[in-house]
Amino acid sequence: MNVDKKVILHITFDGVLFDQVYPQFEAMERYENRYLLGAIGSSKKLKFIKNSEKIIRADNLDEWGKFISDPQVDIIYLHGLWKDYLKAVDFIQDNVKVMWWCYGMEIYENVFGQPALMGLNIYKPKTLRFYLSTGPFYIRISHKLLFYCPKLYVLIRGFFNAIFRRPERKLKKMLSRIDFAFTPLKMELDVLKKRHPYIKGKPYRFVGVANKDVMERHSQMGHLLFEHSAHISNNHLDVLDSIKEKQLDFKGRNIYVPLSYGVKKMAERVKEESKFEGANVCCLMEPLPYQEYSEMISSCSHAIFGMIRQSGLGNIYLCFRKGIKVFLFKDSILFKQLKNDGYYVYSIEDDLNEESIKTPLAMEQADHNYNLFYEQFGGSVESFEQQFDRILNS
Repeated sequence: MNVDKKVILHITFDGVLFDQVYPQFEAMERYENRYLLGAIGSSKKLKFIKNSEKIIRADNLDEWGKFISDPQVDIIYLHGLWKDYLKAVDFIQDNVKVMWWCYGMEIYENVFGQPALMGLNIYKPKTLRFYLSTGPFYIRISHKLLFYCPKLYVLIRGFFNAIFRRPERKLKKMLSRIDFAFTPLKMELDVLKKRHPYIKGKPYRFVGVANKDVMERHSQMGHLLFEHSAHISNNHLDVLDSIKEKQLDFKGRNIYVPLSYGVKKMAERVKEESKFEGANVCCLMEPLPYQEYSEMISSCSHAIFGMIRQSGLGNIYLCFRKGIKVFLFKDSILFKQLKNDGYYVYSIEDDLNEESIKTPLAMEQADHNYNLFYEQFGGSVESFEQQFDRILNS
């Protein structure tokens, strides 16, 4: 170890983003990076992380805690915030800075045994019925109890609330301990702080230094992108209902429906219901290489997304860089944030109609969305390391 370097201990999980993200940290010359797996136990094979030699694993809580309480550690960097991570708060030294990179799921869904932190109803009616009928066993049982035996439901709910009180205290303690918080949408951290005043973390974000993509525009109607995955919270079924209710004509167009990851039952249901007269519906059940996926998106002039929570943001930003007209539900936090940022986006309820689904984004609007994206996220004159220094010293 170089004593002149600050030590960042990353608490991470076996996810697809690790291999994309860690090289940015490794390139920072004045920092030493260590990567601790949040889940305790070394026997389970890593499924997604390819650079497994970078990962530190512990067999028990004491061993795991020693990595966190090591006096050499200057910064704890949380990759997401999951139940496995909460026990770390008991080991973090007082002088250590804690940074949280929020993924999204941990604030929108019930991952801590209590109501989601954001407090949003993320399911539209038809999707909610699907979720309650095909979701996890405890969801199906609780739904039936609530309907048929409400008194018993209240009693059981009270019992589980007592059980989960300790994780709730741990979560509050961890959120109170965070010094810097990144949420993909600025609005998310504002909502979290209003709902949970004990969250004090300063907002931070990194701006890319990558070169601009070639600007793309559409002078005539192209194909259609429908969603980005098979996650239930994408509300596919309600979007499909809206499209059919409006009797939109997709004759002669390809409709691309990415279903390669998410919930298998939802993928099967969407594949079954995504049928439009005269259209070529392409349900993508396997992931495509990025270049092939990007070329497919380039052939689209329109895209429809049904999520209420933050999700699929990378796909939406890719659409902005490719001059694609984007539709979202009006009560989506994405719609609200993107409108607030100044992007041209359209609502499924008011703007999705026969004329708009055939009319590409105007040239000046496509240029505006493209340029605004790079003003926000590209072309930084600072390196990743310089930005990291500035955030820590803010």
